[in-house]
Amino acid sequence: MDLNFQHHCSSHICLEDISPEIVKTYQAATDNQFVTDKLFEAIARKKIKLASILIEGGAEVNTKLSSGKTPLMAVCDIIVDREQQHKKEKLKVFELSGVKVQFDKVKVQTSSEVVCLPGRIRIEAFCIECPTGTFYNKQSKCEPCHLGMYQELTGQIVCKPCPDGYTTSIKGAQQDDLCTEASGSSKLIIITSSVVVSVVVIIGIIGALLLRQKLR
Repeated sequence: MDLNFQHHCSSHICLEDISPEIVKTYQAATDNQFVTDKLFEAIARKKIKLASILIEGGAEVNTKLSSGKTPLMAVCDIIVDREQQHKKEKLKVFELSGVKVQFDKVKVQTSSEVVCLPGRIRIEAFCIECPTGTFYNKQSKCEPCHLGMYQELTGQIVCKPCPDGYTTSIKGAQQDDLCTEASGSSKLIIITSSVVVSVVVIIGIIGALLLRQKLR
């Protein structure tokens, strides 16, 4: 028996007790009054509270019971109990939220899907904002800002460019003060290259003189 259930969570209902809504869903999905009554009894007796994970902006997540079980798992327990008590009855299939459930074997499979907004990546059941110095790329990952770019905010889909004539010396710059004059960097490269060339020339000359003296 494969059961799947998802509840759309938005910020204003995430922390509310949505037990009546779940019961109403099951009641509308099946004409099996026994199952519906059992669910009502379970909620009244155990004071089951249903709450879902709060995801900013809303997300499709499995609704869970305070015991850690999903409503489907709880309903499955009720149905299995009914099957054991009423083995002679032939309740093999019924429809739940448009999904046909078969009772030829008892196997519960629950699933969930967290859909994160752009600028956030999924880590287990949570949506985490991309950190500073990164942006949300087309592969739905947080990527470090490229050279000449920076980002001081979290959860951004693009990095900010340095002013004209400025660049960064590293990827993943987090502040605009890491932007430096591109011309200054070029001068530094030229000076460094000149020093290296001069040293190589001097070493070459010294080597030639030593070799000449040795040949004499």
